[in-house]
Amino acid sequence: MEKAMYSKEKVRIIVHLDVDAFYVAAERELRKDWKGRPLAVSQYNPYGSLDEVGINDPARILYDGEKGNIRVQQQGRNVNGSLIAVSYEARAKNIQRNDRGLVAIQKCPNDLVIVQVPVSNGKANLTMYRDASQRLFSRLLAHMHQAVEELSVDIIGGRNGTETNNIHISVEKASIDEVYFDLSKPIEQLCECLCKNEENWILLMDRLMRNNGELKAKTTIGGLESEKDMATNRLSKNEIRKGSHLQTLDSSSSSSADVAEQLWWRRGEGYSINDSGWTVQELSLAVGAWITLQARQALTDEFDGVYTLAAGISTNKTMAKLASGLKKPNRQTLVNPADKHTLQKLFHPLPIGRLRGLGGKFGDQVSKILGVQTVGELAQIPLRTMQQTFDEDKALWLSEMAQGHCCDPVKDRTKSKRIGAGKTFQGHLSIRGYDSLRKWIGNLALEVFGRVVAEETRYPKTLTCWLHLQNVSDERENEKGGRNTNDGHAASLSTSIPQNITQSQCTNLALKLANQIIDRVTNKKNEAFSIIGMEVSASNFVEKDETQGTILNAFRKQMSRQSTDFLVLDKTHEPLKKKPATGTSSYLSSVTTKAQCSVACTDTGSQKKIPEVSTVHRAKRSHSAVMASTTVIGAPVDKIDVDMKYAQRLQELFDKEHQALQSIPKTKRRKMESQQLISSFLTKSSG
Repeated sequence: MEKAMYSKEKVRIIVHLDVDAFYVAAERELRKDWKGRPLAVSQYNPYGSLDEVGINDPARILYDGEKGNIRVQQQGRNVNGSLIAVSYEARAKNIQRNDRGLVAIQKCPNDLVIVQVPVSNGKANLTMYRDASQRLFSRLLAHMHQAVEELSVDIIGGRNGTETNNIHISVEKASIDEVYFDLSKPIEQLCECLCKNEENWILLMDRLMRNNGELKAKTTIGGLESEKDMATNRLSKNEIRKGSHLQTLDSSSSSSADVAEQLWWRRGEGYSINDSGWTVQELSLAVGAWITLQARQALTDEFDGVYTLAAGISTNKTMAKLASGLKKPNRQTLVNPADKHTLQKLFHPLPIGRLRGLGGKFGDQVSKILGVQTVGELAQIPLRTMQQTFDEDKALWLSEMAQGHCCDPVKDRTKSKRIGAGKTFQGHLSIRGYDSLRKWIGNLALEVFGRVVAEETRYPKTLTCWLHLQNVSDERENEKGGRNTNDGHAASLSTSIPQNITQSQCTNLALKLANQIIDRVTNKKNEAFSIIGMEVSASNFVEKDETQGTILNAFRKQMSRQSTDFLVLDKTHEPLKKKPATGTSSYLSSVTTKAQCSVACTDTGSQKKIPEVSTVHRAKRSHSAVMASTTVIGAPVDKIDVDMKYAQRLQELFDKEHQALQSIPKTKRRKMESQQLISSFLTKSSG
């Protein structure tokens, strides 16, 4: 066994943190008196009232067991929404995620609280939860840095001037309640200093073992637990999501560690790094566990115990995420993939659906084709056999995953790659008319626009509309007992958007995309349609350039409105370029967006090419329809030629001045000279 003598070997230390019952905790942050009570967060009931319900609106409290069943009698169906989050106190009463409100009340009538998510624009408004997530992870990163600095002060010495002060911790936000941290660089720096003298090692051991072994008591060593504690490890992904009675608040207690775990910690002790029985990897994991524990506890204290987190510490993202789910809530687990005993006892018995990337349809496909149920069974499948069934990349990924290996980096990302708002319309709630289509597209576009405006340092370049449709004829056939058409037709259409898009432009563009999707999917202009799902989203975010933004503001209304549209089925399909349009379509394309479209569509799992149709939506090519289509972005038909010429002149001037800006050397006077050139450009463009 390689001892913990420092070497140049790079050891990755990845931490995955998952907020315990996040939506419940966010509600308790608003109402501290709900702490300790069984609490459930309910989705609004689409068959009930869709009235606006604000964050502090008393109507959000659907049920309070201490006040009786008055709310149930008053609100009826509104109380019976699906539960999206359940506190651990409620799980102890056998209440699970996805339970209906009335079912939960029957299980815990006297003490349960059910609170509904805020409602805005006829759908759930998750703004308060997004804000809580951003606030929470921002503070968590600060506490991570503080813990690293605290350890570096002890080992390296000096709060200022040390190399660790400038070491970057990579952060990747995985979801609203999950985040990855890469602690490899600061831990590598700290471990390197341990070899300088024995005093550094003694200081580290003092940190790790102080407070009566708090780190040992609150950190589980994966694979070394007792059989009783291993019970929660074998829960399926679905059981963990719903909430199991095996996941209890007792997991946060500071009970004595198992004998095997005590021996693991004792093996790391010694008078110097050379006397330690730990490998370099084990030492790094122990340091990562200490940093994580300090950050978790500091965050919980800062928020008065409202938020707790489960953590996984390992050498890659897959094992770290797996570890964090083993001992929820409010506990952390350390997993060393290099330990074969850990793999055999902890990793191999797991259902393959517990692995990152195998919890959905692909995991079901792997299980069915290869005839495996557990990770251990998957690990026994030769790579050659996998290559005969899956492509080279997937086969290699599966083989590596089954051995506990994962090379995916922690990508610096604390904001979402896309901002979207969607809604489903099941049964008789489906959208079947253009008035309803305009209403809901407008609601979704309004939400997306508001969230985009709140982004201070970046803006999106792409707007996408996604629709899931059923033809009314197919739907009626299905209702009569005919073929199953539940999958229907799903398609999305995207277009480029300017940096300073307005709310009305955003809504009009989204509606235009929706109309084009309907034309292509129904394949007949006058054919009835039924929409059972829709989403509007903004993506391809780029950082704002303040200088460029100043110039663009001077002529954004005169800029050419050019966009490229894509209608795609799946990321694996390359979009096809649209053939040149003729007639009215050609005229409209030349004077407005010059859109280039490609079409692919889902028909219960199959792909088919759909004939091109006119960009004029159900307009019978009348003059009024032409005017309506050409003013989607606000440019009248008779002004387009003038605006285009003016925009071309502005672009030429801009390109000329931009070249001059690029030639300026990087000196202290550059900023002043740049401002002079910008002023000169604006003067010329207005002349």
